[in-house]
Amino acid sequence: MTRFRFFLPVLVLLFAMPCAALAEPTVFVSIVPQQYFVEKIAGDAVTSQPMVLPGQSPATYEPSPRQMAALSEAAAYLAIGVPFERAWLPRFREASPGLRIVHVDEGIQKRAMVAHHHHGEEHHHHEAHAEEDHHAHGHEHGAAAHGHEHDAHGHDHDAHKHDAHDHDAHAEAHAKAPAAHGHTGLDPHVWLAPEPAKVIARNTFDALAAIFPDKEAQFRANLDAFLAEIDSLDARIREILTPIPPEKRRFLVFHPSWGYFADAFDLEQLPIEVEGKEPGPAELARIVKRARDEGIAVVFVQPQFSATSAQVAAREIGGRVEKLDPLAEDWADNLERAAAAFQKALAD
Repeated sequence: MTRFRFFLPVLVLLFAMPCAALAEPTVFVSIVPQQYFVEKIAGDAVTSQPMVLPGQSPATYEPSPRQMAALSEAAAYLAIGVPFERAWLPRFREASPGLRIVHVDEGIQKRAMVAHHHHGEEHHHHEAHAEEDHHAHGHEHGAAAHGHEHDAHGHDHDAHKHDAHDHDAHAEAHAKAPAAHGHTGLDPHVWLAPEPAKVIARNTFDALAAIFPDKEAQFRANLDAFLAEIDSLDARIREILTPIPPEKRRFLVFHPSWGYFADAFDLEQLPIEVEGKEPGPAELARIVKRARDEGIAVVFVQPQFSATSAQVAAREIGGRVEKLDPLAEDWADNLERAAAAFQKALAD
């Protein structure tokens, strides 16, 4: 009897531990920057876990068995349109039939991935084609697609509450769309500019408010504050970039991650690698010549990719390689750091 009394508290503790672990609501997100959005909107009411871990590439990532097991316990999965989702979202659905999948990039006008510049072409021509390509798949679940009138001081979300079935059916169709996501013609790096980030924030709010309706008022207030912060960030970035003269607003990158940022702030990225394809010798020579002609002395790389071609290009132009991480954890600080890096490289 004494032995039983000794083990009883231990057994109670052991059985209570899984319940305690599940007591805190958890959502999965595709990439680390999304955690910033969840935290800004939900505070400590919801925990988020990234599928693509720091240092990994969303283009080639494969979830671990442990992540797949944890996903079955999650309240939702917030997809953002990065390449690995196209293959893996259907598998998530198969492994966890009850999982709610929400596409927080819905309603964003996707830009085309910038092709190599053969004759000094500008990047602005691609927008109409990107919009046509994206909306041809009948995506009608994003914030913009619902005609929401959002601003930092209030907006009405009540008319479009989605249940799990609506999201799940859409998730399957969205994942199968051939050109909607991944490096299939459209640029997936939508979180790297303020305006599309607002859409992501609103869609994240919609998802969290639908899952946790008792916290909607709290989440709405947090969203409004976050949207105001994004506007302030936009203004700070514009101020940082002001010293760059019009003729020097092009920057050289290995992987074209910064297209939305460039479009937002009247810059232009010149990519070395596009859609996983590094340039051949002739194309690299053209890129190097253009960089020399325009006085570009910095090649920006990100830690998820090999920098060999970037280092070759930097040597050829007599410049240097600098790292910018589009997947950094602190989203707002990262965009401000990127602006400062571009300003330093281009305004000198």
